[in-house]
Amino acid sequence: LAPGLNAQVLEEIVVTAERRETSLQDTPISVLSFSNEVLVARGVETFEDLATNSPNLDIKGSRGTGNVSPTYQIRVISGGGGATGERGVGFYLDGVFVPRQTGPYMQVLDLERVEILRGPQGTLFGRNSLGGAIRVFSQQPTQEKDGYVQVRAGNYDRRDVSLMFNTPLSDTFAV
Repeated sequence: LAPGLNAQVLEEIVVTAERRETSLQDTPISVLSFSNEVLVARGVETFEDLATNSPNLDIKGSRGTGNVSPTYQIRVISGGGGATGERGVGFYLDGVFVPRQTGPYMQVLDLERVEILRGPQGTLFGRNSLGGAIRVFSQQPTQEKDGYVQVRAGNYDRRDVSLMFNTPLSDTFAV
């Protein structure tokens, strides 16, 4: 570099798409990874909002039940959906497979990161991952006191309050 020019250094992105920690640069599959900071900066509040920030990902309500039983599609592969159909995209929350979601679209609250693995993932994630896998990792408690309160108001008497508080209880236990 010429003297006086500032070089921008990118932070290394570590993913667990192969069930072990690897650099995103060294992972041989198509992965989108969003840190909590990126999700907040892009205004992602629900998983439906995540689809607008992810190429080849579509999240929508299923036929007959609306957003009570969302359907995930990666590269147009989704599976049966509904209350009894098998999924074509695996959904994992903190490493645990969630076969069916019942309830409205999940809120994106206090997440460490979200990884979207595109393409068949059957070798590592089993039969319900023909289209890919969505992996969600919750923020884990730390040994530092931390917290936030987020208040939102809007039309039609909308009032939302979200809060998070983290505190250590001992040298090895935090909530």
